[in-house]
Amino acid sequence: MIDFEGIDLEFVELPIEPLHNDVPLRPQESWKEKKNPSRLVKTFEFFDEVQRNKFVFLLFDLEELMQHRAQITLASTGRHIRITICTPEAGVLTELDREFALEADNLYNESFDGYDSVYEEEISNDIY
Repeated sequence: MIDFEGIDLEFVELPIEPLHNDVPLRPQESWKEKKNPSRLVKTFEFFDEVQRNKFVFLLFDLEELMQHRAQITLASTGRHIRITICTPEAGVLTELDREFALEADNLYNESFDGYDSVYEEEISNDIY
């Protein structure tokens, strides 16, 4: 424990478990831009499958609203999804791809009371 100007601070080991079940587990990472083909990729980690499923159904609604599709991959662990966004016909990332990514982040933040829940580290391909 460190005394910082009269305030006691304790350091804990990561990852920190949530105090409530509806709170996601990890801080938010940014979308990763991949090449060949050009695409945006982000992996989300959820506390449980119920939380994950709620978000996936919100993504389906977003696809319909924006008339743009994402590849949504559910991990075998049940608590992770990977979203891949691209416009194959364009061959490059489009403004629509970037808008979809932003709206997906907004949907998540709104649906889980402003908490982020994406995996901070690169998740190995063997869980997909």
